[in-house]
Amino acid sequence: LRIPRGELRDVLLRALGEQDGDSTVAVEWGKRLRSYVDRPMLERLDELRASGRGRKGAAGTGSSDSQAGLHGDTRRPVLLHFEDGTSDSVDLLVGADGVNSTVARQYLSASAPFGKKRRGSGGDASGEERPDETHQQVSPRRVGIYVVLGITDHLHPLIDERAYHTLDGTSRLFLMPYEGSRLDDLLADGRGDGAVPRRRRRTMWQLSFPADRDVCSRLGRMSPEGLRDEVLRRCGDWHEPFPGMVRSTPTGTVWGTELLDRDPRAFLDHRARLEAHGRLPSRVVLVGDAAHSMTPFKGQGANQALADGPLLASWLGKSKLDS
Repeated sequence: LRIPRGELRDVLLRALGEQDGDSTVAVEWGKRLRSYVDRPMLERLDELRASGRGRKGAAGTGSSDSQAGLHGDTRRPVLLHFEDGTSDSVDLLVGADGVNSTVARQYLSASAPFGKKRRGSGGDASGEERPDETHQQVSPRRVGIYVVLGITDHLHPLIDERAYHTLDGTSRLFLMPYEGSRLDDLLADGRGDGAVPRRRRRTMWQLSFPADRDVCSRLGRMSPEGLRDEVLRRCGDWHEPFPGMVRSTPTGTVWGTELLDRDPRAFLDHRARLEAHGRLPSRVVLVGDAAHSMTPFKGQGANQALADGPLLASWLGKSKLDS
């Protein structure tokens, strides 16, 4: 089953609206998170520091400027600061903001609340505390691959409701149906008399190839026209329908990105360090690419993200959250 991301989002939004009989759910677009304050965790750290068990100045999950607003809004446990200067508070922050997640970056940047004793030259503990190391991989990992994608309405028998791969030992091409099918044609035609219907097809192509940091940086500065020319430079002499399909691709659908991934164990290891001396409460969770981003070659990224939804819902059902 394949469905364009935009259509899937519309389906989910419609289902949400149909189940929201009291109109209590609101979706607000155009907001970009700058930072957050996880009040339950910060308050617990304050208690530990007051009891002399925690390290002075240890940061929880809030930046210095966001911690200043810790007591400014007491409505809900998590305070959100947006890039447009506005703020809001929520019961639970679900970081579903992709591979370059702001929530994940802040979470993994948090310092452990307890220091470790530093050994003196004679092997005795000097009594001086040093900060516990933050996780080595705060940012996603570069995998050394760049990918260029485009969407075209080019028609060819090889790509009519089919997906396939082509490789030349360096570059990899993947094509898949993006929109339209024979069933869609029949439904749109509406005649049902067996006549050949009008054909409506859109195909997504994806070319990936090895690229070091400098090449990724250069490609990242290219315009869509430049990226399309780069694709043709690399494989313009390949078999049809690929060259013709690329040439006919509207530049408005062409874009490229460096591939990144993240080991989900980073969060488990970091959490274990934060809780080395006791459990810390938190109202922040991560799902999808924010927690376990992966390369697209197994086609599992979206599937794993969708599986996170019911899993999160099951844990929320067991929780003591009021809303």
